[in-house]
Amino acid sequence: MRNYKLFYGFALVFLGGVILFLGSTISLSSFFNNQTHSNALVEDSLSIAGVSQLSSDCNCDIEIIPSDTERIVFYYDKKLFENLTKVSGSNLNINFKSIKHFIFGSNSSIGDYVTVKVYINKLNSITQSGIGSIESSGILNADKMKIVNDGIGSMAMNVNVKKLNIENSGVGSIEIKGIASHSEIDNNGTGSIDAIQLVNKYAKVDNSGVGSIEVNATDSLDMSNTGIGEITYTGAAIITKINSEGIGSISKQ
Repeated sequence: MRNYKLFYGFALVFLGGVILFLGSTISLSSFFNNQTHSNALVEDSLSIAGVSQLSSDCNCDIEIIPSDTERIVFYYDKKLFENLTKVSGSNLNINFKSIKHFIFGSNSSIGDYVTVKVYINKLNSITQSGIGSIESSGILNADKMKIVNDGIGSMAMNVNVKKLNIENSGVGSIEIKGIASHSEIDNNGTGSIDAIQLVNKYAKVDNSGVGSIEVNATDSLDMSNTGIGEITYTGAAIITKINSEGIGSISKQ
């Protein structure tokens, strides 16, 4: 009986220690997370006058806003991330480096803490090489524009252009809507290109990857599918060329 009571006592002490440890862990985790969310977020800005080409190599959420006031604004935690963004001539490269800090119980990622707003008048080139997202909150106007995704992030754009080039060699997705006189759409990655809401007069589509392409054309349409994915088209365009040699199919919506 005495040994049983002794064992029971040790068990209670051990259980109490576990409860105390868990309680302190939750408190510390909550404290550090609250400090990170509430107090550490800062705002930086940079003039980007003269910039016409944008690229991203980071896991950021980027919003492109048409504006005559050309500047870029960053929202991030300086204790966790170093801003490596650079402007070189007409090129803007957005990049952040993660500064490793041990925060017990924290499961945060760079995408949760870094957001970027780009206020710009006109862009000719947008490239996504990171993991985050790039989207426009208004219509992007240009004579020529190139949109490239070679990362695993997503892109969503609203455009009004004369000549548009869309390339996807990554895993992420591209969604384009608006108006274009002439478009060339090339998918050789595993992601998808949704351009069903992009009204083209003339469109040339080439799919050699795993992903799918959706396209809309009113006058002329040239399609080649040598990949695994599917090409889906709509509109009243005359089909000037159609080539389907891969596993994927070409079909009208």
